[in-house]
Amino acid sequence: MASLTWVVSYEVSGTSYTLDDVQSISYESGRRWTTDPYQAGRGQVVLRDPSSWTAPKPAVGRTIYVYTQSVLSGFLGKITDVEIRYGEVPAMDEAIITFEGPIGSIGRNQLNSYSFTEEPALFQAAETAIDSDVTTVAKYGTTSTASAQTYTGNALSIFNEQMLTEVGRVGEAFDNGTNTLAVALYGRLAYSSVNTVLLSDVPADWTATPNYWKYKEIEFKSAAENYFTKVTIQPQAVAQQTSGTGKYALVQESVDVSTTQALQHAEYLKSQYGGQTITPYSVTLDYVSQVTALTSFRQELLSSYVNSATSPTGVYTMVATPVELKFRGTTYYGVVEGYKVTANPANTQVTLYFSPQDQNDYLYWNGANPYGNWDENKWSF
Repeated sequence: MASLTWVVSYEVSGTSYTLDDVQSISYESGRRWTTDPYQAGRGQVVLRDPSSWTAPKPAVGRTIYVYTQSVLSGFLGKITDVEIRYGEVPAMDEAIITFEGPIGSIGRNQLNSYSFTEEPALFQAAETAIDSDVTTVAKYGTTSTASAQTYTGNALSIFNEQMLTEVGRVGEAFDNGTNTLAVALYGRLAYSSVNTVLLSDVPADWTATPNYWKYKEIEFKSAAENYFTKVTIQPQAVAQQTSGTGKYALVQESVDVSTTQALQHAEYLKSQYGGQTITPYSVTLDYVSQVTALTSFRQELLSSYVNSATSPTGVYTMVATPVELKFRGTTYYGVVEGYKVTANPANTQVTLYFSPQDQNDYLYWNGANPYGNWDENKWSF
């Protein structure tokens, strides 16, 4: 079975240049646990025979674009390093190009006496991103209010406080019309408009409509990294608030506008992360194992990871996308928090990291379309 063909290109002054002899690709974005702050998506490509490159060559700071042939979606970011390992002859030389996603631009930005007004948390986070040269920002639902403040420090630090205040999610994206960096900001009551990721271990589902993808590995955990009996929220503008007791403690900084909101924030996190049930947290699937879903794997699954931020297409990111997972007679639901893609000439593999149903209790988890209806008064604030 033929595997997917991946393309690596970079841009200089608006002109795109394609690199040959791609040996392997890996990239990842998002996060593993819902209480984690966000960091830049990152990846690397390994190529042969860099001596054949002509000017202008790949260099730090230039835009790099990794995608599957015939599907113009994948990962767009900035080159952070170019390493050359020389062999006995030029054909044996190897180049390793590392790169980072749009959040990297936020992490490299320093804010000096930047004034934020009191407004919804996602609006403040969008301001931070725009000041960091992330030129396209989409916002989907926001329910918490961020306090007015004057901030000096790293932009990614305050960006994470703004997103943790909302208990939201960040999807790295790009405008594939202009190849500009973008992020999608999702409130805790919002998710990506990509269709639900359907995964199953039932052979009949692999040829059904809608299509379920076959997976090869699944990880169950008892949420040791996300089990808390005591939560303390430390806002910048008001007094800290604590909910619960015990030694399993979580402390988070925030920009909550009031002690009332901060306390509700703490109570919400304690209720969401008090479960001890063993549930699935990640699943891995690959291209060559699919039975009849090869085309959809390429055109739907991979193209959903990082897609256009251009209106009217909207932003579609795998982060914040719902998951339905069938495993040994039980159906589990979740929401994607992060992902990893690895590829070589033989195969392409995708791992999804997701938060389970009991950490997303604000949804109706029933009915034919469990993600289509919201109950904003259930376990929310």
